[in-house]
Amino acid sequence: MKQLTETAGSIQNTLLTYKQGTEVATLPVGSTSWYSWLETATTFTFHSDTCSFTAHKKRASSRRGGWYWYAYRRWHGRLQWCYLGTSAALTLERLQAAGRRLAGSAESATYAIASMPVAPLAAVEHSSRPPHSSLLETRFLIPRLPIHYVARPRLLASIDQGTRARLTMVSAPAGSGKTTLLAAWARQTRNPVAWLSLVPDENDPPRFLAYLLGALRNLQAPNLEQDIGLELTPHGSAWEEQLIYYVNELAHVLSSDTVLILDDYHTISSELAHAMLSFLLSYAPPQLHILVGTRSAPPLPLASLRAHGQLWELGTEDLRFTSSEIQAFLHAMGLDLSSSVLQLLEQQTQGWIVGTHLLALALRSQTDAGAFLQAQPGAHPFLLEYISEEILVHQAPEIRDFLLKTSILSRLCAQLCEAVTGQADGQARLSSLYSANLLQNAPDSSETWYSYHPLFAEALRAYLHKYMPEMVPELYRRASRWYEEQQNNEEACEYALQAGDFSRALDLLIEYLPEIMEQGRMELLARWLEYFPAEMIFSSPALCIAAIWMQVFSKSSSETITQLVEHMAEHAQTQSQATGSSWAELQSELTLFRALTALSRKDFAHTRIMLYDALQALAAHKTLLSRLIALQIQTFIGIMHSASGDLQAAEQTFLGICTSYSSEDKYTLNPVATWYLSEIYQAQGDLRKQGEFYQRIWQALASRPTIPPLVLALFHMGKASLCYEQNHLSEAAHSARQALAAAQSLGLLTLSSFIRCLQARIELALGQPESALIFLQDQKQASTSAASRLDLLARSIPQDLRTAFPILDLWLQTRIELVQSNTAFARTSPQADEQQPGAAPEKRFIEIPAVRLALSCGMLEEALSWKNAQPLRPNELSAVLLDDMHYAEYITLARVLLAQWRLERNKAALSQALALLGFLRDRADPRGLQGWLIESQMLAALCLQAQGKIKPALSILGALLPQTEQAGFVRLIADEGQPMANLLAQVSGWTSATPEYVQQLREASLSMQIVAPTHRPKTPQSLPDPLSPREQEVLTLLASGYSNQQIADQLIISLNTAKRHVKHLLVKLSATNRTRAVIRARELHLL
Repeated sequence: MKQLTETAGSIQNTLLTYKQGTEVATLPVGSTSWYSWLETATTFTFHSDTCSFTAHKKRASSRRGGWYWYAYRRWHGRLQWCYLGTSAALTLERLQAAGRRLAGSAESATYAIASMPVAPLAAVEHSSRPPHSSLLETRFLIPRLPIHYVARPRLLASIDQGTRARLTMVSAPAGSGKTTLLAAWARQTRNPVAWLSLVPDENDPPRFLAYLLGALRNLQAPNLEQDIGLELTPHGSAWEEQLIYYVNELAHVLSSDTVLILDDYHTISSELAHAMLSFLLSYAPPQLHILVGTRSAPPLPLASLRAHGQLWELGTEDLRFTSSEIQAFLHAMGLDLSSSVLQLLEQQTQGWIVGTHLLALALRSQTDAGAFLQAQPGAHPFLLEYISEEILVHQAPEIRDFLLKTSILSRLCAQLCEAVTGQADGQARLSSLYSANLLQNAPDSSETWYSYHPLFAEALRAYLHKYMPEMVPELYRRASRWYEEQQNNEEACEYALQAGDFSRALDLLIEYLPEIMEQGRMELLARWLEYFPAEMIFSSPALCIAAIWMQVFSKSSSETITQLVEHMAEHAQTQSQATGSSWAELQSELTLFRALTALSRKDFAHTRIMLYDALQALAAHKTLLSRLIALQIQTFIGIMHSASGDLQAAEQTFLGICTSYSSEDKYTLNPVATWYLSEIYQAQGDLRKQGEFYQRIWQALASRPTIPPLVLALFHMGKASLCYEQNHLSEAAHSARQALAAAQSLGLLTLSSFIRCLQARIELALGQPESALIFLQDQKQASTSAASRLDLLARSIPQDLRTAFPILDLWLQTRIELVQSNTAFARTSPQADEQQPGAAPEKRFIEIPAVRLALSCGMLEEALSWKNAQPLRPNELSAVLLDDMHYAEYITLARVLLAQWRLERNKAALSQALALLGFLRDRADPRGLQGWLIESQMLAALCLQAQGKIKPALSILGALLPQTEQAGFVRLIADEGQPMANLLAQVSGWTSATPEYVQQLREASLSMQIVAPTHRPKTPQSLPDPLSPREQEVLTLLASGYSNQQIADQLIISLNTAKRHVKHLLVKLSATNRTRAVIRARELHLL
C-alpha cells in the first residue's frame, strides 16, 4: 500500500497502524480513537487470513449524503468492489465480512458484488463483455407506434414541460394509450432516452435491479459499460452498493438532461423494487428525469415529490381522446361516420382509446352504426375479450366478485356496495379500485361516490349475467332496499323495476309521483310506465293520471287525449262503484282538463264552476298527490281571474298559493304563482306590495329545512329586480348572484341568461359598462341555442291539440318554461297569441331584456335588428288584447323607435312611438296598471322632448314624479340617461316631488354611461388545434359562468367528460384558468 501518513493507514489483524507526526502509532479497530481517526482518514489497507483489500473514502457525486467507504480488490486484472458504509459503520466484523465476500467465499450472497472498470480510481485492464444472455434486449427498445396513430401535440408538450421535474407519472387504466404516448414522445424528443418495458418477472428484486441498471447502461455512458452480476441476490440494503456507484458515475457522465422511461410499472409489486426506484428518485443527479407509465399510483414518495414541485402528473382525464382526436382516429381507420354517430360514440367511450378502437372495429361490420351504439356496445366480444384478458384476469377472485356484483350500480359508495355484495370493507375496496384507475372520479366531486366507465360497467354486467344470472334480480333488490332506507325514492324505484319487482316499484312510484310531476320530469315517468303491465296502471288512480299526462307530452292527437280522458272518467266511475273507494284525485284531474276546454272558449262562468267543484272534491284528501292537483287547480283559477280582467282576485289566489301551505308541505311555494304575482305587482307599479310579498315569501321559506333551487332562483331574481328599481344596487347585485347560482345549479340556461342580463344592468348603473358589452356579445349565440331547445319542446305538443286546447298549450308551456327555467313572461290571455302572432314566448323572454340593455349601451343596430324581425305593427293595434308579454314588446318597441329618431331623425319613427305609447296608456289606465301607465307616460315625455315640445314634456314628467317618488321608483326614470337628466334639470317648477328626489334621479341619470359597441373582427382567428363542436358548446357555457357539474348536466355528459373538455380548452387556448380562457376566446372571436 501507499506510505503511512496521518490519513492513510494499514490494518493487520485487529490493529491500525498509521503515522502521527513523525511517530508511528497504533490503535485497536473499533475503539473510540479508531472512529476519530476515520473522520480525517481517506484510505487504509486491510489484511486478514482470507483476504486483503484497500478501502477508500468518497463523497457522493450529488454532494448529498455525506462520505462513504468502499472496499476494492484486484482479481485477475479486474477490480472488485463492495460498499462498506459510513465511518460509524466500520466495525472489525464488517471489515472481515467484506474481506470474505471479496474473496468469493460461500457467504457472498449477503452483499451484491459488481464487476466494474477502475477508471475513477486507477487504470485496469478491460476484458471483453460476455453476452447478456439473461437480459432480453428487446425490452430496452422503444415500441413501434400503432398503425392508426393519432398525433397528440398537447400531451407531448405536457410531457416536455414535465421533464423539468424529477418524476413524470402517466397513470391511467388499461387501454388509455400510455405506451403509445410515451413511445411517441421518446421518438421525437432530443434528449437521450433509456427505455425499459417492465413485466411481472421484475418482482424478483435481483432481476428488477439488473434490468434497471441495464436501462441506465443504455444511456450511452461509456463509464457505465460493465457486466451485471445477475447471479447475486441483493438482500438488506446491499443493492444500494450498485445504485450508489451508478448514481455517482451518472453524475460524472451525464452532461445534459436525460430521461429514463419505465413502462407498465403497475406490474411491479415488490417492496424492494419500489425501494430501489425510490432511492434513484432521491439521489439521482439532477440531469436524470424518470418517466413512469402505470395503471395505478405506485408506492413511491409521490406526496413529497408533489409538495416540492418535482412531480408532473398526467391522468385518465388527460389521456382521453378529445372529439377532434376521435374524428382523426376514425379517419385513420377509414371510417366516415355522421356527426350524430360520432357524438354517440364519444358519449359511449368517453374518450377511452381502446374502447374507441374496438368499437370502431366493430362498426366496420355494422349497417346501422347508430343503432349498434344505442344498443349494448359494451357487450361486444371485442370489448369483452379485452376486459377479460387485460383487467379481470389480473384481479384476485374476491375483487372480481366485487366488480361483477357492483356493476349493476350507476354510482357506488361504501355502504351501498356493502349492502349489495354482502361484503364488509366497502370503502377499502373502493379506495383500492380507485387507486388502480378502475373507478372514475366521484360524480359529485366528493370522496364518497364513484362510478365505473360506462363500457367497463356494461362488460362487467355481461359477465355477471353469464356467470351469476340467478344473482342479478337479488342484487337489484338489495340496491332498491338500501336507497329506500336512505329515502331516495327515485333510485329505489329504478332498481326495483330493474329487479322486475313491479309490486314494490308500484308502491314506490305512487309515493314519488307528485314530486316527479311537480318537477316536470315526464321523460323519466314515461320510461318507468313502460315497465308496468296495463292492468297495474289501471289499478292505480295515480298512474292513471300519469298516463294521461304521458299522452299530453307525447305526439298524441287531441282526439286521442279526449278519448283517453273520457275512458278514464268511465273507468274511475266503475272502480268507485266496485270498490267503494273514491278516485277523487283522478276525477278532479279529469275535471281540470274539461275546465281547460271551457276556458279556451272564454266560458269563464262554466270554467269557474268546474274548477271550484274539482277543488272541493279534493278537500277531504291529504295525500301529496291531492295537494299537487289542488295546486294545479288553484293556479288555473288565478289564470282564469287574470284572463277575465279581475286582477285583484288573481292576486289573492296566487298569494294564497304562495303562502298558505304548511311548513311540512313539499309545495310551499309554486313558482308559477310567484312569477304571476311579481308580474301583477310590476304592472300595477306597487313596489311596496312587491317588497312585502317577498318578505312574506322569505319568512315562509326560512322555516323549511331545504329550499328548492328553482324557488330560490325566482325569489332572488325578483328581489334583485326590486332592489335594482329602488337603486339599492349592492343589495341587488348580491341577490342576482344568489339567483344565478341557483339557476346554474339546475343547468337552466334561459333563466341564467335573464339573470345575467339583470346583472349587466346593475353593473351599467354602477358605471361599469364592460359587463353589459360582454353579456350582449354572448347573448346572440346563447339565445339561439336556448330557443332551439324550447322550440323542440314546443313541437312535441301536436298542433291540433294546441288548437283544441289553447289554454292547455299555455299551461304546458308555462310548466316547461318554469320547471325547466325557460320561463316566459306569464301571459294573462290565452287568446293573445292567436290575435297577435309574435315570436315564441320563450324567445321573447330572452330577447326583450337584451334589447333594452343594447339601447342603454348605444347599440342601436342590434335593437333595430330585433325591431325588423318582429311582426309588431304600431298602426295595427286595435285588435290586440294587451297582456304583459305584449306590453313588454310594445314598450321596448317604443324605446327602439325613440332611439331611431335620435340617430336618424326619422319623423315616422317618432310618430309611431307616440301612437304606440298612447295605445299603452289607454289600455293600462282603465285596468289600474299604474306601473305600465307611468312607464308609457315617461317615454311619451321623452318623445315630446325629442320633438322640441319641452313644456308638454315637463308637464307630463312633473305630474309623474310625485307618483314615482311615493312608489319608490328610481331606475325606471334614471336609466333613460342624459335626455332624462336634461328634463330633470328643468322640472322643478312643474312638479310637487321633493327636490331631494329629483336630484337623486338626475345624478343617477348622469351616471348612466352610453357606450359604443366594440369592433369585432370579421373573420375568427384560427387556432393551431381548432375547437370541436362539443368544445365550442362547453366554451359557451364556460363563458356563462357554469361549473363543471353544471356543464355536465346541461350537455348530458359525465362530470369527468366535462372536466376533460374544460382541460382541453385551457390547453388549446393557452390559458391558465377559466377566466383567461374566456378572455382569450373573445380575443379570437370564438364567442
